[in-house]
Amino acid sequence: MSHSLFCYGTLMAPEVMRRVINREVTPGIPAVLSGYACYQIRDAWFPGLRAQQDTQTEGILYTGLSDTALAALDQYEGYLYSRSKLTVTTRESENELAWCYLLKTQHLDQLTQIEWDFNRFRQALKRSGYSR
Repeated sequence: MSHSLFCYGTLMAPEVMRRVINREVTPGIPAVLSGYACYQIRDAWFPGLRAQQDTQTEGILYTGLSDTALAALDQYEGYLYSRSKLTVTTRESENELAWCYLLKTQHLDQLTQIEWDFNRFRQALKRSGYSR
């Protein structure tokens, strides 16, 4: 079966996605998830989403993922997140139903009020040598 996944955090970086699913990934499509804001998790380098009216989160929509890739992604996301189907909008204004990892309700208190910054994460990846 083929799956779509909306990524708003570390998995937006193709090199992270490639390492997690252990294969090359096709380039993602820019997409937006409405009604959610993306915040940094306390004492972590990754984000979480909070339902919030009149906001949106930009991310990447990956398509063509296998069941095996989703299992690897579930393991990567760990106990903090659950995978849910949500509707995202691509830049071509097309609505797509895709999986998305949402912070479980019992962990929402770990979100800060600081918006997560993908560019800062990318810079840290480059400094660490992970992006090679």
